[in-house]
Amino acid sequence: MTGTLTTDAARLPMLLTQLRLPTIARLWPALTETADRESWPAAKTLTSLMEHEIAERARRRTARHLLEARLPAGKTLDCFDFTAVASISKARVTALAAGERNAIAGATHGARHPESTLTDPVHDRRTFAIVIRATGHRSSRRET
Repeated sequence: MTGTLTTDAARLPMLLTQLRLPTIARLWPALTETADRESWPAAKTLTSLMEHEIAERARRRTARHLLEARLPAGKTLDCFDFTAVASISKARVTALAAGERNAIAGATHGARHPESTLTDPVHDRRTFAIVIRATGHRSSRRET
């Protein structure tokens, strides 16, 4: 039985690499040791590993989007001159930055029916990152 466990433990990093789960590959030894010591159920161990992977992917995605936006260092929304670009609503951008999804109600974002918006349960599962670029225009990119 011990031989099977060591064989599985030896194969796990390769399998996690193939599945492209780098955070789980990095964290599983310490986390499973804690789980064994504290007698966690398997579901709790898997849930914890998956939550770490999801959080790390979100962090990397945010960092990638900031890099792609090529914003000047030190620039924040507080520095943006909304009077220079009349087509951008300061209230809407502030609401979006605060995480208020209803701020974009009425925008279809490519939906087949104009009445379908991100507040619709079907579209609510999708996430959109809106980046206000230094040039004053916005671009939407769908996250999967």
